[in-house]
This record gives sequence, structure tokens and C-alpha cells, in this order.
Amino acid sequence: MIQSGTHLIACYLIATRSAIIEPLLSDAGHLRVYLQNRLSARRVSNVKLEFVRRGMRALADSPIDLVHYSDVIMDLKRRNSLTINEEQHRLFHIEIKKAIENFLL
Repeated sequence: MIQSGTHLIACYLIATRSAIIEPLLSDAGHLRVYLQNRLSARRVSNVKLEFVRRGMRALADSPIDLVHYSDVIMDLKRRNSLTINEEQHRLFHIEIKKAIENFLL
């Protein structure tokens, strides 16, 4: 059974991930800029962009990967906080990249 502290942190991480993904899903221009800046993806076709959106939507609808975020979870528990730093924030972008990079090949 998940401890209540871990459950609360997982909910926080899901909300944070959604706050990154949702604006990208709602604005194709914003998504293109994100792909260009974060993944160096130039000239993404509309078809590929649709697959990227589907991958991001699937990620947004999935539970948080507790292994991927284990260091963050332990740190937040240790500090008794729901505030993440920049380095920890990068993990969200790594997870997004993993979810969509195959669509950009």
C-alpha cells in the first residue's frame, strides 16, 4: 500500500507534469517551439505533430513513474516539502522526451 505522503507527492508530480503538457497540447505553435528548443526537432510535419500530441496525451493520462521520480520523491519526503528545484524539474522534460522521441525520427 502506498503511504499517504508518497501518494500526496505522486499527485503533486502528476499535477506538475500536467501543467507542462496541457499548454503544449492546446497550442500547436507552442508545441513546435517546445520541440525545437527542447529536442532540437526542426520542421515537424503535421502528421508527426499529431503523433507527438497522442504520445503526450497518453503520458498525461498515465500514472507517474515512481522509479523515474524516486530521488525526487525521497527528497520531498526528507524535506517535508512539495517544492522541486530546477534539476528535479528537468525530469519532467526527460520523461516527455522519452514518450515522444520515437515519433520524431
